Amino acid sequence: MASRRTPAMVVMGAVIRGVDRLSPRLGARVAARIFLTPRRARLPERERAWLERARPETFSARPFELSGHRWSERGEPVLLVHGWEGRGSQLGGLALALAEQGLQPITIDLPAHGSSRGAQTNLLEISQAIAAMVRHLGGVAGIVAHSFGAAGTTVALREPLEVGRLVYLAPAEDFEHYPKVFGHWLGLSGHLSERMRHRVERRIGLTMAELRGRLLAPRMRAPLLVVHDEDDVDVPWQDGRTYAEAWPDSRLMTTRGLGHRRILREPHVVAAVARFLAEGT
Repeated sequence: MASRRTPAMVVMGAVIRGVDRLSPRLGARVAARIFLTPRRARLPERERAWLERARPETFSARPFELSGHRWSERGEPVLLVHGWEGRGSQLGGLALALAEQGLQPITIDLPAHGSSRGAQTNLLEISQAIAAMVRHLGGVAGIVAHSFGAAGTTVALREPLEVGRLVYLAPAEDFEHYPKVFGHWLGLSGHLSERMRHRVERRIGLTMAELRGRLLAPRMRAPLLVVHDEDDVDVPWQDGRTYAEAWPDSRLMTTRGLGHRRILREPHVVAAVARFLAEGT
């Protein structure tokens, strides 16, 4: 989810407020629809260059058909999961580094993201897609997940999955935070943001509070490395610390000055992730 209030958000917010004045029920429905619709961005040249070194593939991880890339033909598979409004190619630099370590990195575009099908998605569907990919691959040596992708991974791990190690980069833990931030960006009232959240929760059949990382983390057994930047304005550093404190076998690596996305390609972060995953092979 973007960290700035864009002109398009201003317009969308005005439309939602207008609809809400006519029909509060319809206003909450429209707000929820927009909240669950990730925007797709153009690939920067950096990611295009990375993709030239990978093999495109469509993964039939039933019931999902997910676009993605395989970055090596040898080694144990490692699944790389992007965040909300992201795409697998954002993790291309990390994928290439893991391939050099003898692993077989696989990136995917989650439902309604990148080149995968769909217009809307939610945390529960994202978790189901991650679980389906792990089963499709016959288990993985590790999962590296960024931001909202880490949240989806944690929810996916409520069911038994064959996963060796986990790396969370700037992981989102407090999901109730996002409807409030989204409402702020769109200029929605607190009451409308709450009604939107309730509508989303009815759609997925669970409350956002039930899916918080700190509640699910104590059940986890796979070793976890959390890397989070103190200057992250999209997902607070405290979310990463919460994961590390609640997860039984975990460690926290704190960075500075990288923000929410540069952390994905910073050389010393990439090296630390590769070392951590290699420890499990």
